[in-house]
Amino acid sequence: MHKFLQTLFLSIFSLILSTMFLHAQTQKFSGWGVAMHTLKIDSSFSIFFDAQIRSTDEWSQTETIILRPGLAYFFNKNVSFTFGIAYIQNWKSVGVVRDGVTDNRLWQQLIVNKSKPHRILQHRLRLEERRIPTLLVQNNELVKSNQQFNARFRYLT
Repeated sequence: MHKFLQTLFLSIFSLILSTMFLHAQTQKFSGWGVAMHTLKIDSSFSIFFDAQIRSTDEWSQTETIILRPGLAYFFNKNVSFTFGIAYIQNWKSVGVVRDGVTDNRLWQQLIVNKSKPHRILQHRLRLEERRIPTLLVQNNELVKSNQQFNARFRYLT
């Protein structure tokens, strides 16, 4: 027990000491709304749909809209693979010009469920292929140029 308390004390002390040198990000009060739905087609396939809306600071405007449909295949009750295309609408500001920028991206995900008595641990691995543009102002409108390929890998447990 003494060793445990010593380790706990050192961990808490290290955490407090490390926060003395960190600087906080600017605070932003925004909101997210999410709706998800899965429609089972048969024992092996389902249709997945995810819709999100995100606001700017102080909930003053819509900042992002995401519509993410996909088709899922179930290898068994614990493993599934989903692929789809996402429609993303972001409102960006460059100088005084604010405009919507659309992004369509492919995505794939693998979900693995580990069953334990009275609980399930889920692992979700997602890969998104995106093209990120440089935004320029031309004739008071945002114009996409020089799109760079970007792959984003996400893990959720």
